[in-house]
Amino acid sequence: MAVQTKKKTSWFKSIRMELKKVSWPNRKEVGQYTAVVFGMCVAVGVLIAACDAVFGFLFRAIVG
Repeated sequence: MAVQTKKKTSWFKSIRMELKKVSWPNRKEVGQYTAVVFGMCVAVGVLIAACDAVFGFLFRAIVG
């Protein structure tokens, strides 16, 4: 049982050491990344809506 506890403690210590090595973004970068993600979501949504409209028009033209 003591060996498992030691392994868990070692594992958590190694995670903590790795997290200290991470280069975390600052507030400005987070804002920029958020804007990029939001912009891409809007762009993909518009593209999907346009494709849906075109394919719906073609389907209605062919079927009926």
